Amino acid sequence: MNKKITIPASFQHPLFFEQGEIELAEKQSFEEVLGGIPFFYDFMLEAGEGEITQPWEEQEIYVPKLFNYWKDNKDSIGEYFKKRDRIGALRPMILSLGHFISALFWTNGTRVQSLFHLKEEIKKLQYKPINTEGRVTFLLEQPNQYHSYIQLGELYQELTKIYHKMLIMKKRG
Repeated sequence: MNKKITIPASFQHPLFFEQGEIELAEKQSFEEVLGGIPFFYDFMLEAGEGEITQPWEEQEIYVPKLFNYWKDNKDSIGEYFKKRDRIGALRPMILSLGHFISALFWTNGTRVQSLFHLKEEIKKLQYKPINTEGRVTFLLEQPNQYHSYIQLGELYQELTKIYHKMLIMKKRG
């Protein structure tokens, strides 16, 4: 049975959510949610939809799953660009960008609180690639450009290194 969930206003960014609500199957794994809904765990907490997993509190389990999502999908996204199919690339690029933003915040032990004023919120984060604010802004404005695909891949690669470095420092310290 499906359940309708209203997306909180702070997450109703037109790039990620064209409508103010989503339909959700009752029992979905983390990986199933990743396949279709960006920021799910972030906005579900705000929506007050019962007990929800808080992946930013269990970074070692959940952040690598976001990185794996990119690894598993980057080649198929690249195929769209090889065929010059920017329309086909759009949805998977948006999902991958959303998952990158989540990984960025979760790496810092916090959830995404809003999709508006992201540039300012990213500036406050301790662990992030160089010039993440400007690069994410570019991706939000032009998600279906080949250069955006390359940029997103570089951001994932840089954040993965920063994440692993952060884990090592955390264990030492």
